[in-house]
Amino acid sequence: MKVKDVMKLFLAASVNPFDVKAALLQGHAQHPVIIHFPIALFIASAVFEVLAVWCKQPGLASVAYYNLIGAALTVP
Repeated sequence: MKVKDVMKLFLAASVNPFDVKAALLQGHAQHPVIIHFPIALFIASAVFEVLAVWCKQPGLASVAYYNLIGAALTVP
């Protein structure tokens, strides 16, 4: 069996990573969305807040605020 044939079999048996329905129905795909996304938003909020103070840019403070709101809304 050639490598090309093995890859075709593997790809036919695996789930398409771009298929949203299949990704959400699998249990392991929900973990990054539920756990890591709010954490990333909270960290981004802290970074933007520090940048707002450091660069004296009030627009960055607004970005930090909306990231914090997004993090609060997505926490399970």
